[in-house]
Amino acid sequence: MRLNKLILIVLITLTCGCSAFAEPTGQRDSLLQQLNIAGEDTNKVWLLNQLAKNSIHNYEEIYQWANQQLELSESLNYPKGKFYALMNLSDAFYFSAQFDRMHTILTQMEQMLPHQELENEQGIYLLLLSRFLKKTGEYDQAAIHLLEARDHFAQIGNRKREADAITDLAILHSNLGQYGDAAKYYRQALNLYERHDDMKGVSHVLSHMGIVAYYQGYPDSAEYFLLRALDIQKVVNSALTIASSKSSLGNIYIESGRYDEALRLFDENYQSYSAIRDTTNMALAVLQSADAQIEKGDNRQALVLANKALELLRHSEDLNMTKNAYELLAAVLENLGEFPEALNAYKEISAIEKKINAEETAQKVIEVERRYQFERQQEQIALLTEKNKVSELELDRNANALRARTYLTASLSLLIIMLIGGGWFVRRQHQLREQKKAAELEHRALRTQMNPHFIFNALNSIQRIYLEGDIDEANEYIADFSTLMRNILENSNKSAISLHKELETLRLYLGLEKLRSRNKIDYSISVDPEIDQLNTKVPPLVIQPFVENAIWHGILPTKEKGNIDIRLSPRNGNLHCEVSDNGVGMNPDDRTKSTSKGMAITEQRLGNKVEIESSPGSGTRVTFLIPANT
Repeated sequence: MRLNKLILIVLITLTCGCSAFAEPTGQRDSLLQQLNIAGEDTNKVWLLNQLAKNSIHNYEEIYQWANQQLELSESLNYPKGKFYALMNLSDAFYFSAQFDRMHTILTQMEQMLPHQELENEQGIYLLLLSRFLKKTGEYDQAAIHLLEARDHFAQIGNRKREADAITDLAILHSNLGQYGDAAKYYRQALNLYERHDDMKGVSHVLSHMGIVAYYQGYPDSAEYFLLRALDIQKVVNSALTIASSKSSLGNIYIESGRYDEALRLFDENYQSYSAIRDTTNMALAVLQSADAQIEKGDNRQALVLANKALELLRHSEDLNMTKNAYELLAAVLENLGEFPEALNAYKEISAIEKKINAEETAQKVIEVERRYQFERQQEQIALLTEKNKVSELELDRNANALRARTYLTASLSLLIIMLIGGGWFVRRQHQLREQKKAAELEHRALRTQMNPHFIFNALNSIQRIYLEGDIDEANEYIADFSTLMRNILENSNKSAISLHKELETLRLYLGLEKLRSRNKIDYSISVDPEIDQLNTKVPPLVIQPFVENAIWHGILPTKEKGNIDIRLSPRNGNLHCEVSDNGVGMNPDDRTKSTSKGMAITEQRLGNKVEIESSPGSGTRVTFLIPANT
């Protein structure tokens, strides 16, 4: 069994979990001595910053030093020190996988950027933001911000940071399997690091170039790059990256049949990790040795090593590493013909996969909720602010115009002009109040356009499917949910969208309601062929509140499967819409109780031109006209 994927896992593991290799002891002791005699000034701020920075991936130490740096910077009213303290806290939360807290820190950093002292720090914020976005799967946005960071650093002449941004771009492309683009960016970064004698940067890029060359099918080039990286890392005494390069190089040696050389490198790593009691990376080195023994044909020795790795991982929270260990164990047992034991190993793999899926689902749910709430709030605030500005400008303009007319009138016609102007002003004020009321209605509609209970129930339903083991179906629904949320956010600041887009959003909503209700709902949407769905523009989410009302007050109370039919036809330049259901129906007197807030607001948006036909037990039919233009 070849664990080629360990080549990538090596870099991820060795750069995220090996805090004991963080910094040379002498440098740390020197910084601590300086800290002990430092006064409460900006010099101490930067000593704390250096201690946090040199702690690298020991997030507990980063957190400790960064908090002290933050408190001192705030007491000194020192924005730059505070900004870098927040940067260090962002690192701490990144390495400890506390991404919600990292997002909070990034928001604080963004709010500080307009400060004059921080005009050159925007690129650092963009680098951190892109790192966060990569972790949440928003690769396109991460790439955009990395390009912005690269351009920012180039503009201010910070070539070291420019190379860092380009390296992150290369890693992003490599993680997505775009090795050609990754190699191009690595060469650019390597050139910048070499021109500025940044040997740590050079060795870091060479290690990654070796991995890319391996995946491109050039093992000789991969070995060349990794050996170059290893030579530099030994000179600069970078124990962390030495281990990384040895692990990657060992995997290449396995591919070329040089098993003893690979085993030597893996054993050197194991001894290094043993000295600092890093059991997770000790297990990684053992797993790689077991992999080499399998390829060498010594399955008995591989079995011993696989069990040793599992013992090292017994208290580990790294589920993926433990899963890899059981996969290797199962392969060895099959090779030895010990099938009952192999079956037990596969059962362990299955149990671990369920845990991984549950954790990933929970994280997806949290992330979708966070993004939805944050982005929706920002869009609504921006839209409301803009419309209020427009209303205020209109009021100011009209008041100025009225004063100008008053000054220009003759004394003999003053009374008449004042009456006319006063009447006009009253009417205009009334119009503005109506416009403002319409804007408020629109905002209220946006705030209520999607019932919060639906959102959380949909997420719970998707999580239920994940836990039931139907991963493919759950992935489809999470994709639909994400698309629905994106559509809502994209449309929230638009006065009109295409009918096609409106119906797409409606179908996504109905599909998720059908899932949530365990298939208690069937629906159909019919559009008159005369209607050009792509070019006909309608207000966003104007149909959904009526459909939501039909589901919650019509279908669900019946406890039986129900149908919802939506029909659209042209009517005097507008669209005639009919939403009917075969639910419980209602008495005319109960109409107010059986309508949602979103439906009531939408009725006002449409000018209250909504007709409802219903009686108990016969279902409900709602008809209304939708303003449309082409």
